[in-house]
Amino acid sequence: MELKEICEEYKGVWYGEINGDEYIINQLAFHVSLLKNPVSYGGHEERYCFHNVELALIALEEMKTSNELQYWKKWHNKGISIACGNLAFKDGVPHKEGFEDYSVCWNVDELAKQYPFINPAMDALFSAMR
Repeated sequence: MELKEICEEYKGVWYGEINGDEYIINQLAFHVSLLKNPVSYGGHEERYCFHNVELALIALEEMKTSNELQYWKKWHNKGISIACGNLAFKDGVPHKEGFEDYSVCWNVDELAKQYPFINPAMDALFSAMR
């Protein structure tokens, strides 16, 4: 089965090829994941988390020319989270200034406001719980 068919069968949000790599965006409870070169029997080359699908697609579109993925809030394979604006923290380190490993050129706090997470399934669940 082709990866595109697997994405459709398992309700992936988006599938595409960019610069010779395959990507799938999956809806999670409170954000989306972007998998680079996932394989049908499990695993992937890289996994990133974004606030929402729109922002992940913008990042992929820009990557076509820059060859660098931006705007993510978590890079799972490297164990890096972006917090406190533009600071990159390794797993297990307090997310406060002075503990960062490096900085990035985007502000994750501003992106969260500009690209808020919306999950209709979660909204329906919370409505049903009221």
